[in-house]
Amino acid sequence: MKRREFIKLGLAAAGASIFPIYGRAQAREIRIGQQADITGVLAQIGYWNQKAAKAAVDKINAEGGIAGKKIAYFAEDTGAVAQKGLTKFRKLVEENQVDFVIGTIHGGTALATLPAAEELKTPIFFTAETQDIIENANRYIFRSRTDARAHWWASAEWAVKNLGKRWSYIVADYAWGRGHEKECRQRVDHFGGESLSSIFVPLGTKDFVPYLTKVDPKTEVLFNCFFGAENVGFTQQSYKLIPKSVIRFGAAGFEGVEVEPLREEIDGAYFVVSLPRDFNEVPGDIRPYIKTLNEAVGVGPDGREITNPKNLVTPNYYWSPWEQVYLIKRGIEKSAWKTREDHPKFIMALEGIKVKAGPAFPQGDMWIRAEDHQGFHDQWIGRFKDGKFRLVVKFPVDKSAYPATVHVNKKSF
Repeated sequence: MKRREFIKLGLAAAGASIFPIYGRAQAREIRIGQQADITGVLAQIGYWNQKAAKAAVDKINAEGGIAGKKIAYFAEDTGAVAQKGLTKFRKLVEENQVDFVIGTIHGGTALATLPAAEELKTPIFFTAETQDIIENANRYIFRSRTDARAHWWASAEWAVKNLGKRWSYIVADYAWGRGHEKECRQRVDHFGGESLSSIFVPLGTKDFVPYLTKVDPKTEVLFNCFFGAENVGFTQQSYKLIPKSVIRFGAAGFEGVEVEPLREEIDGAYFVVSLPRDFNEVPGDIRPYIKTLNEAVGVGPDGREITNPKNLVTPNYYWSPWEQVYLIKRGIEKSAWKTREDHPKFIMALEGIKVKAGPAFPQGDMWIRAEDHQGFHDQWIGRFKDGKFRLVVKFPVDKSAYPATVHVNKKSF
């Protein structure tokens, strides 16, 4: 389904409300819902995103709540399906009467939800990286983490200078993969690189050979963008078919995937990341804050779930919902929010906000641009070597701040 179809889907649903949003003028609680991707192709990330959001809610409640009010938490499973995710968003707002929503990691679901957020006048904080979210945003949309454009705005110059000038791209054929291919290619070309072949691989592919054979033989850097089992398949098969002189460079790393069985195949591969999985590789300045996050969420120092060591954390994403809950807290406190009628004040309080690294914002310093509600934070490029992923270079928060192309803060409520 194309981007316009997703947006049309949201618009069509905008007028189909069955349940009114009942006023809770003197509510005794603040209601936060989560558009959770518990099942489907993003279930591993969705599991940790939900767990992190719930852990933040529990911690805030244990410390007295927000402005004297406790938080009531609600979650609905999107299944990583756009129509289902949109329906669940509406359920959260119309039936559960939530005040704020922690949004999906799934780009298609996010795009479908955009118009409904404005129609139901409910702020939502997305984790999805698809660039079109911000390009089609309204004033109720926030993304407090980097998107595909910000990744390559920060890192492409270094990558072209240090990894190679001739690039090819092989990515998952949906919004996330295509968005990364587009943004990476533009920045590589901008910094004097040469983009050769672009190859789009259908979701669910197991045999990558027909696609890998299309890679231009002059390629020096092969950019790749896959999740889970597809990432494993690509790594194993590209190791056999692609010359060892070609550097493999990817987005997001191996989220929730065992890398020890891939020690040989993954050796030398680079990835742009928001956090490493191994706690020992976390930069020292934020290590105490990541420790607080991990203890609350139940993550051990090896990046495994304490109660189920087979379950690996998804380090590029799980910190985002935690911080989004704390952003809601910050916005409520800054705006003196009381009820949904105060949403305009809440939104304006977060436009242009800057926060410092700490227990509430463990990934590091972060700011949300007023014009388009896009967030920016530190990023790194790391490399697998001898079975370990080690950070190579840091790109500070402002390095990824590309120019705003939309100005939602000029729109009225």
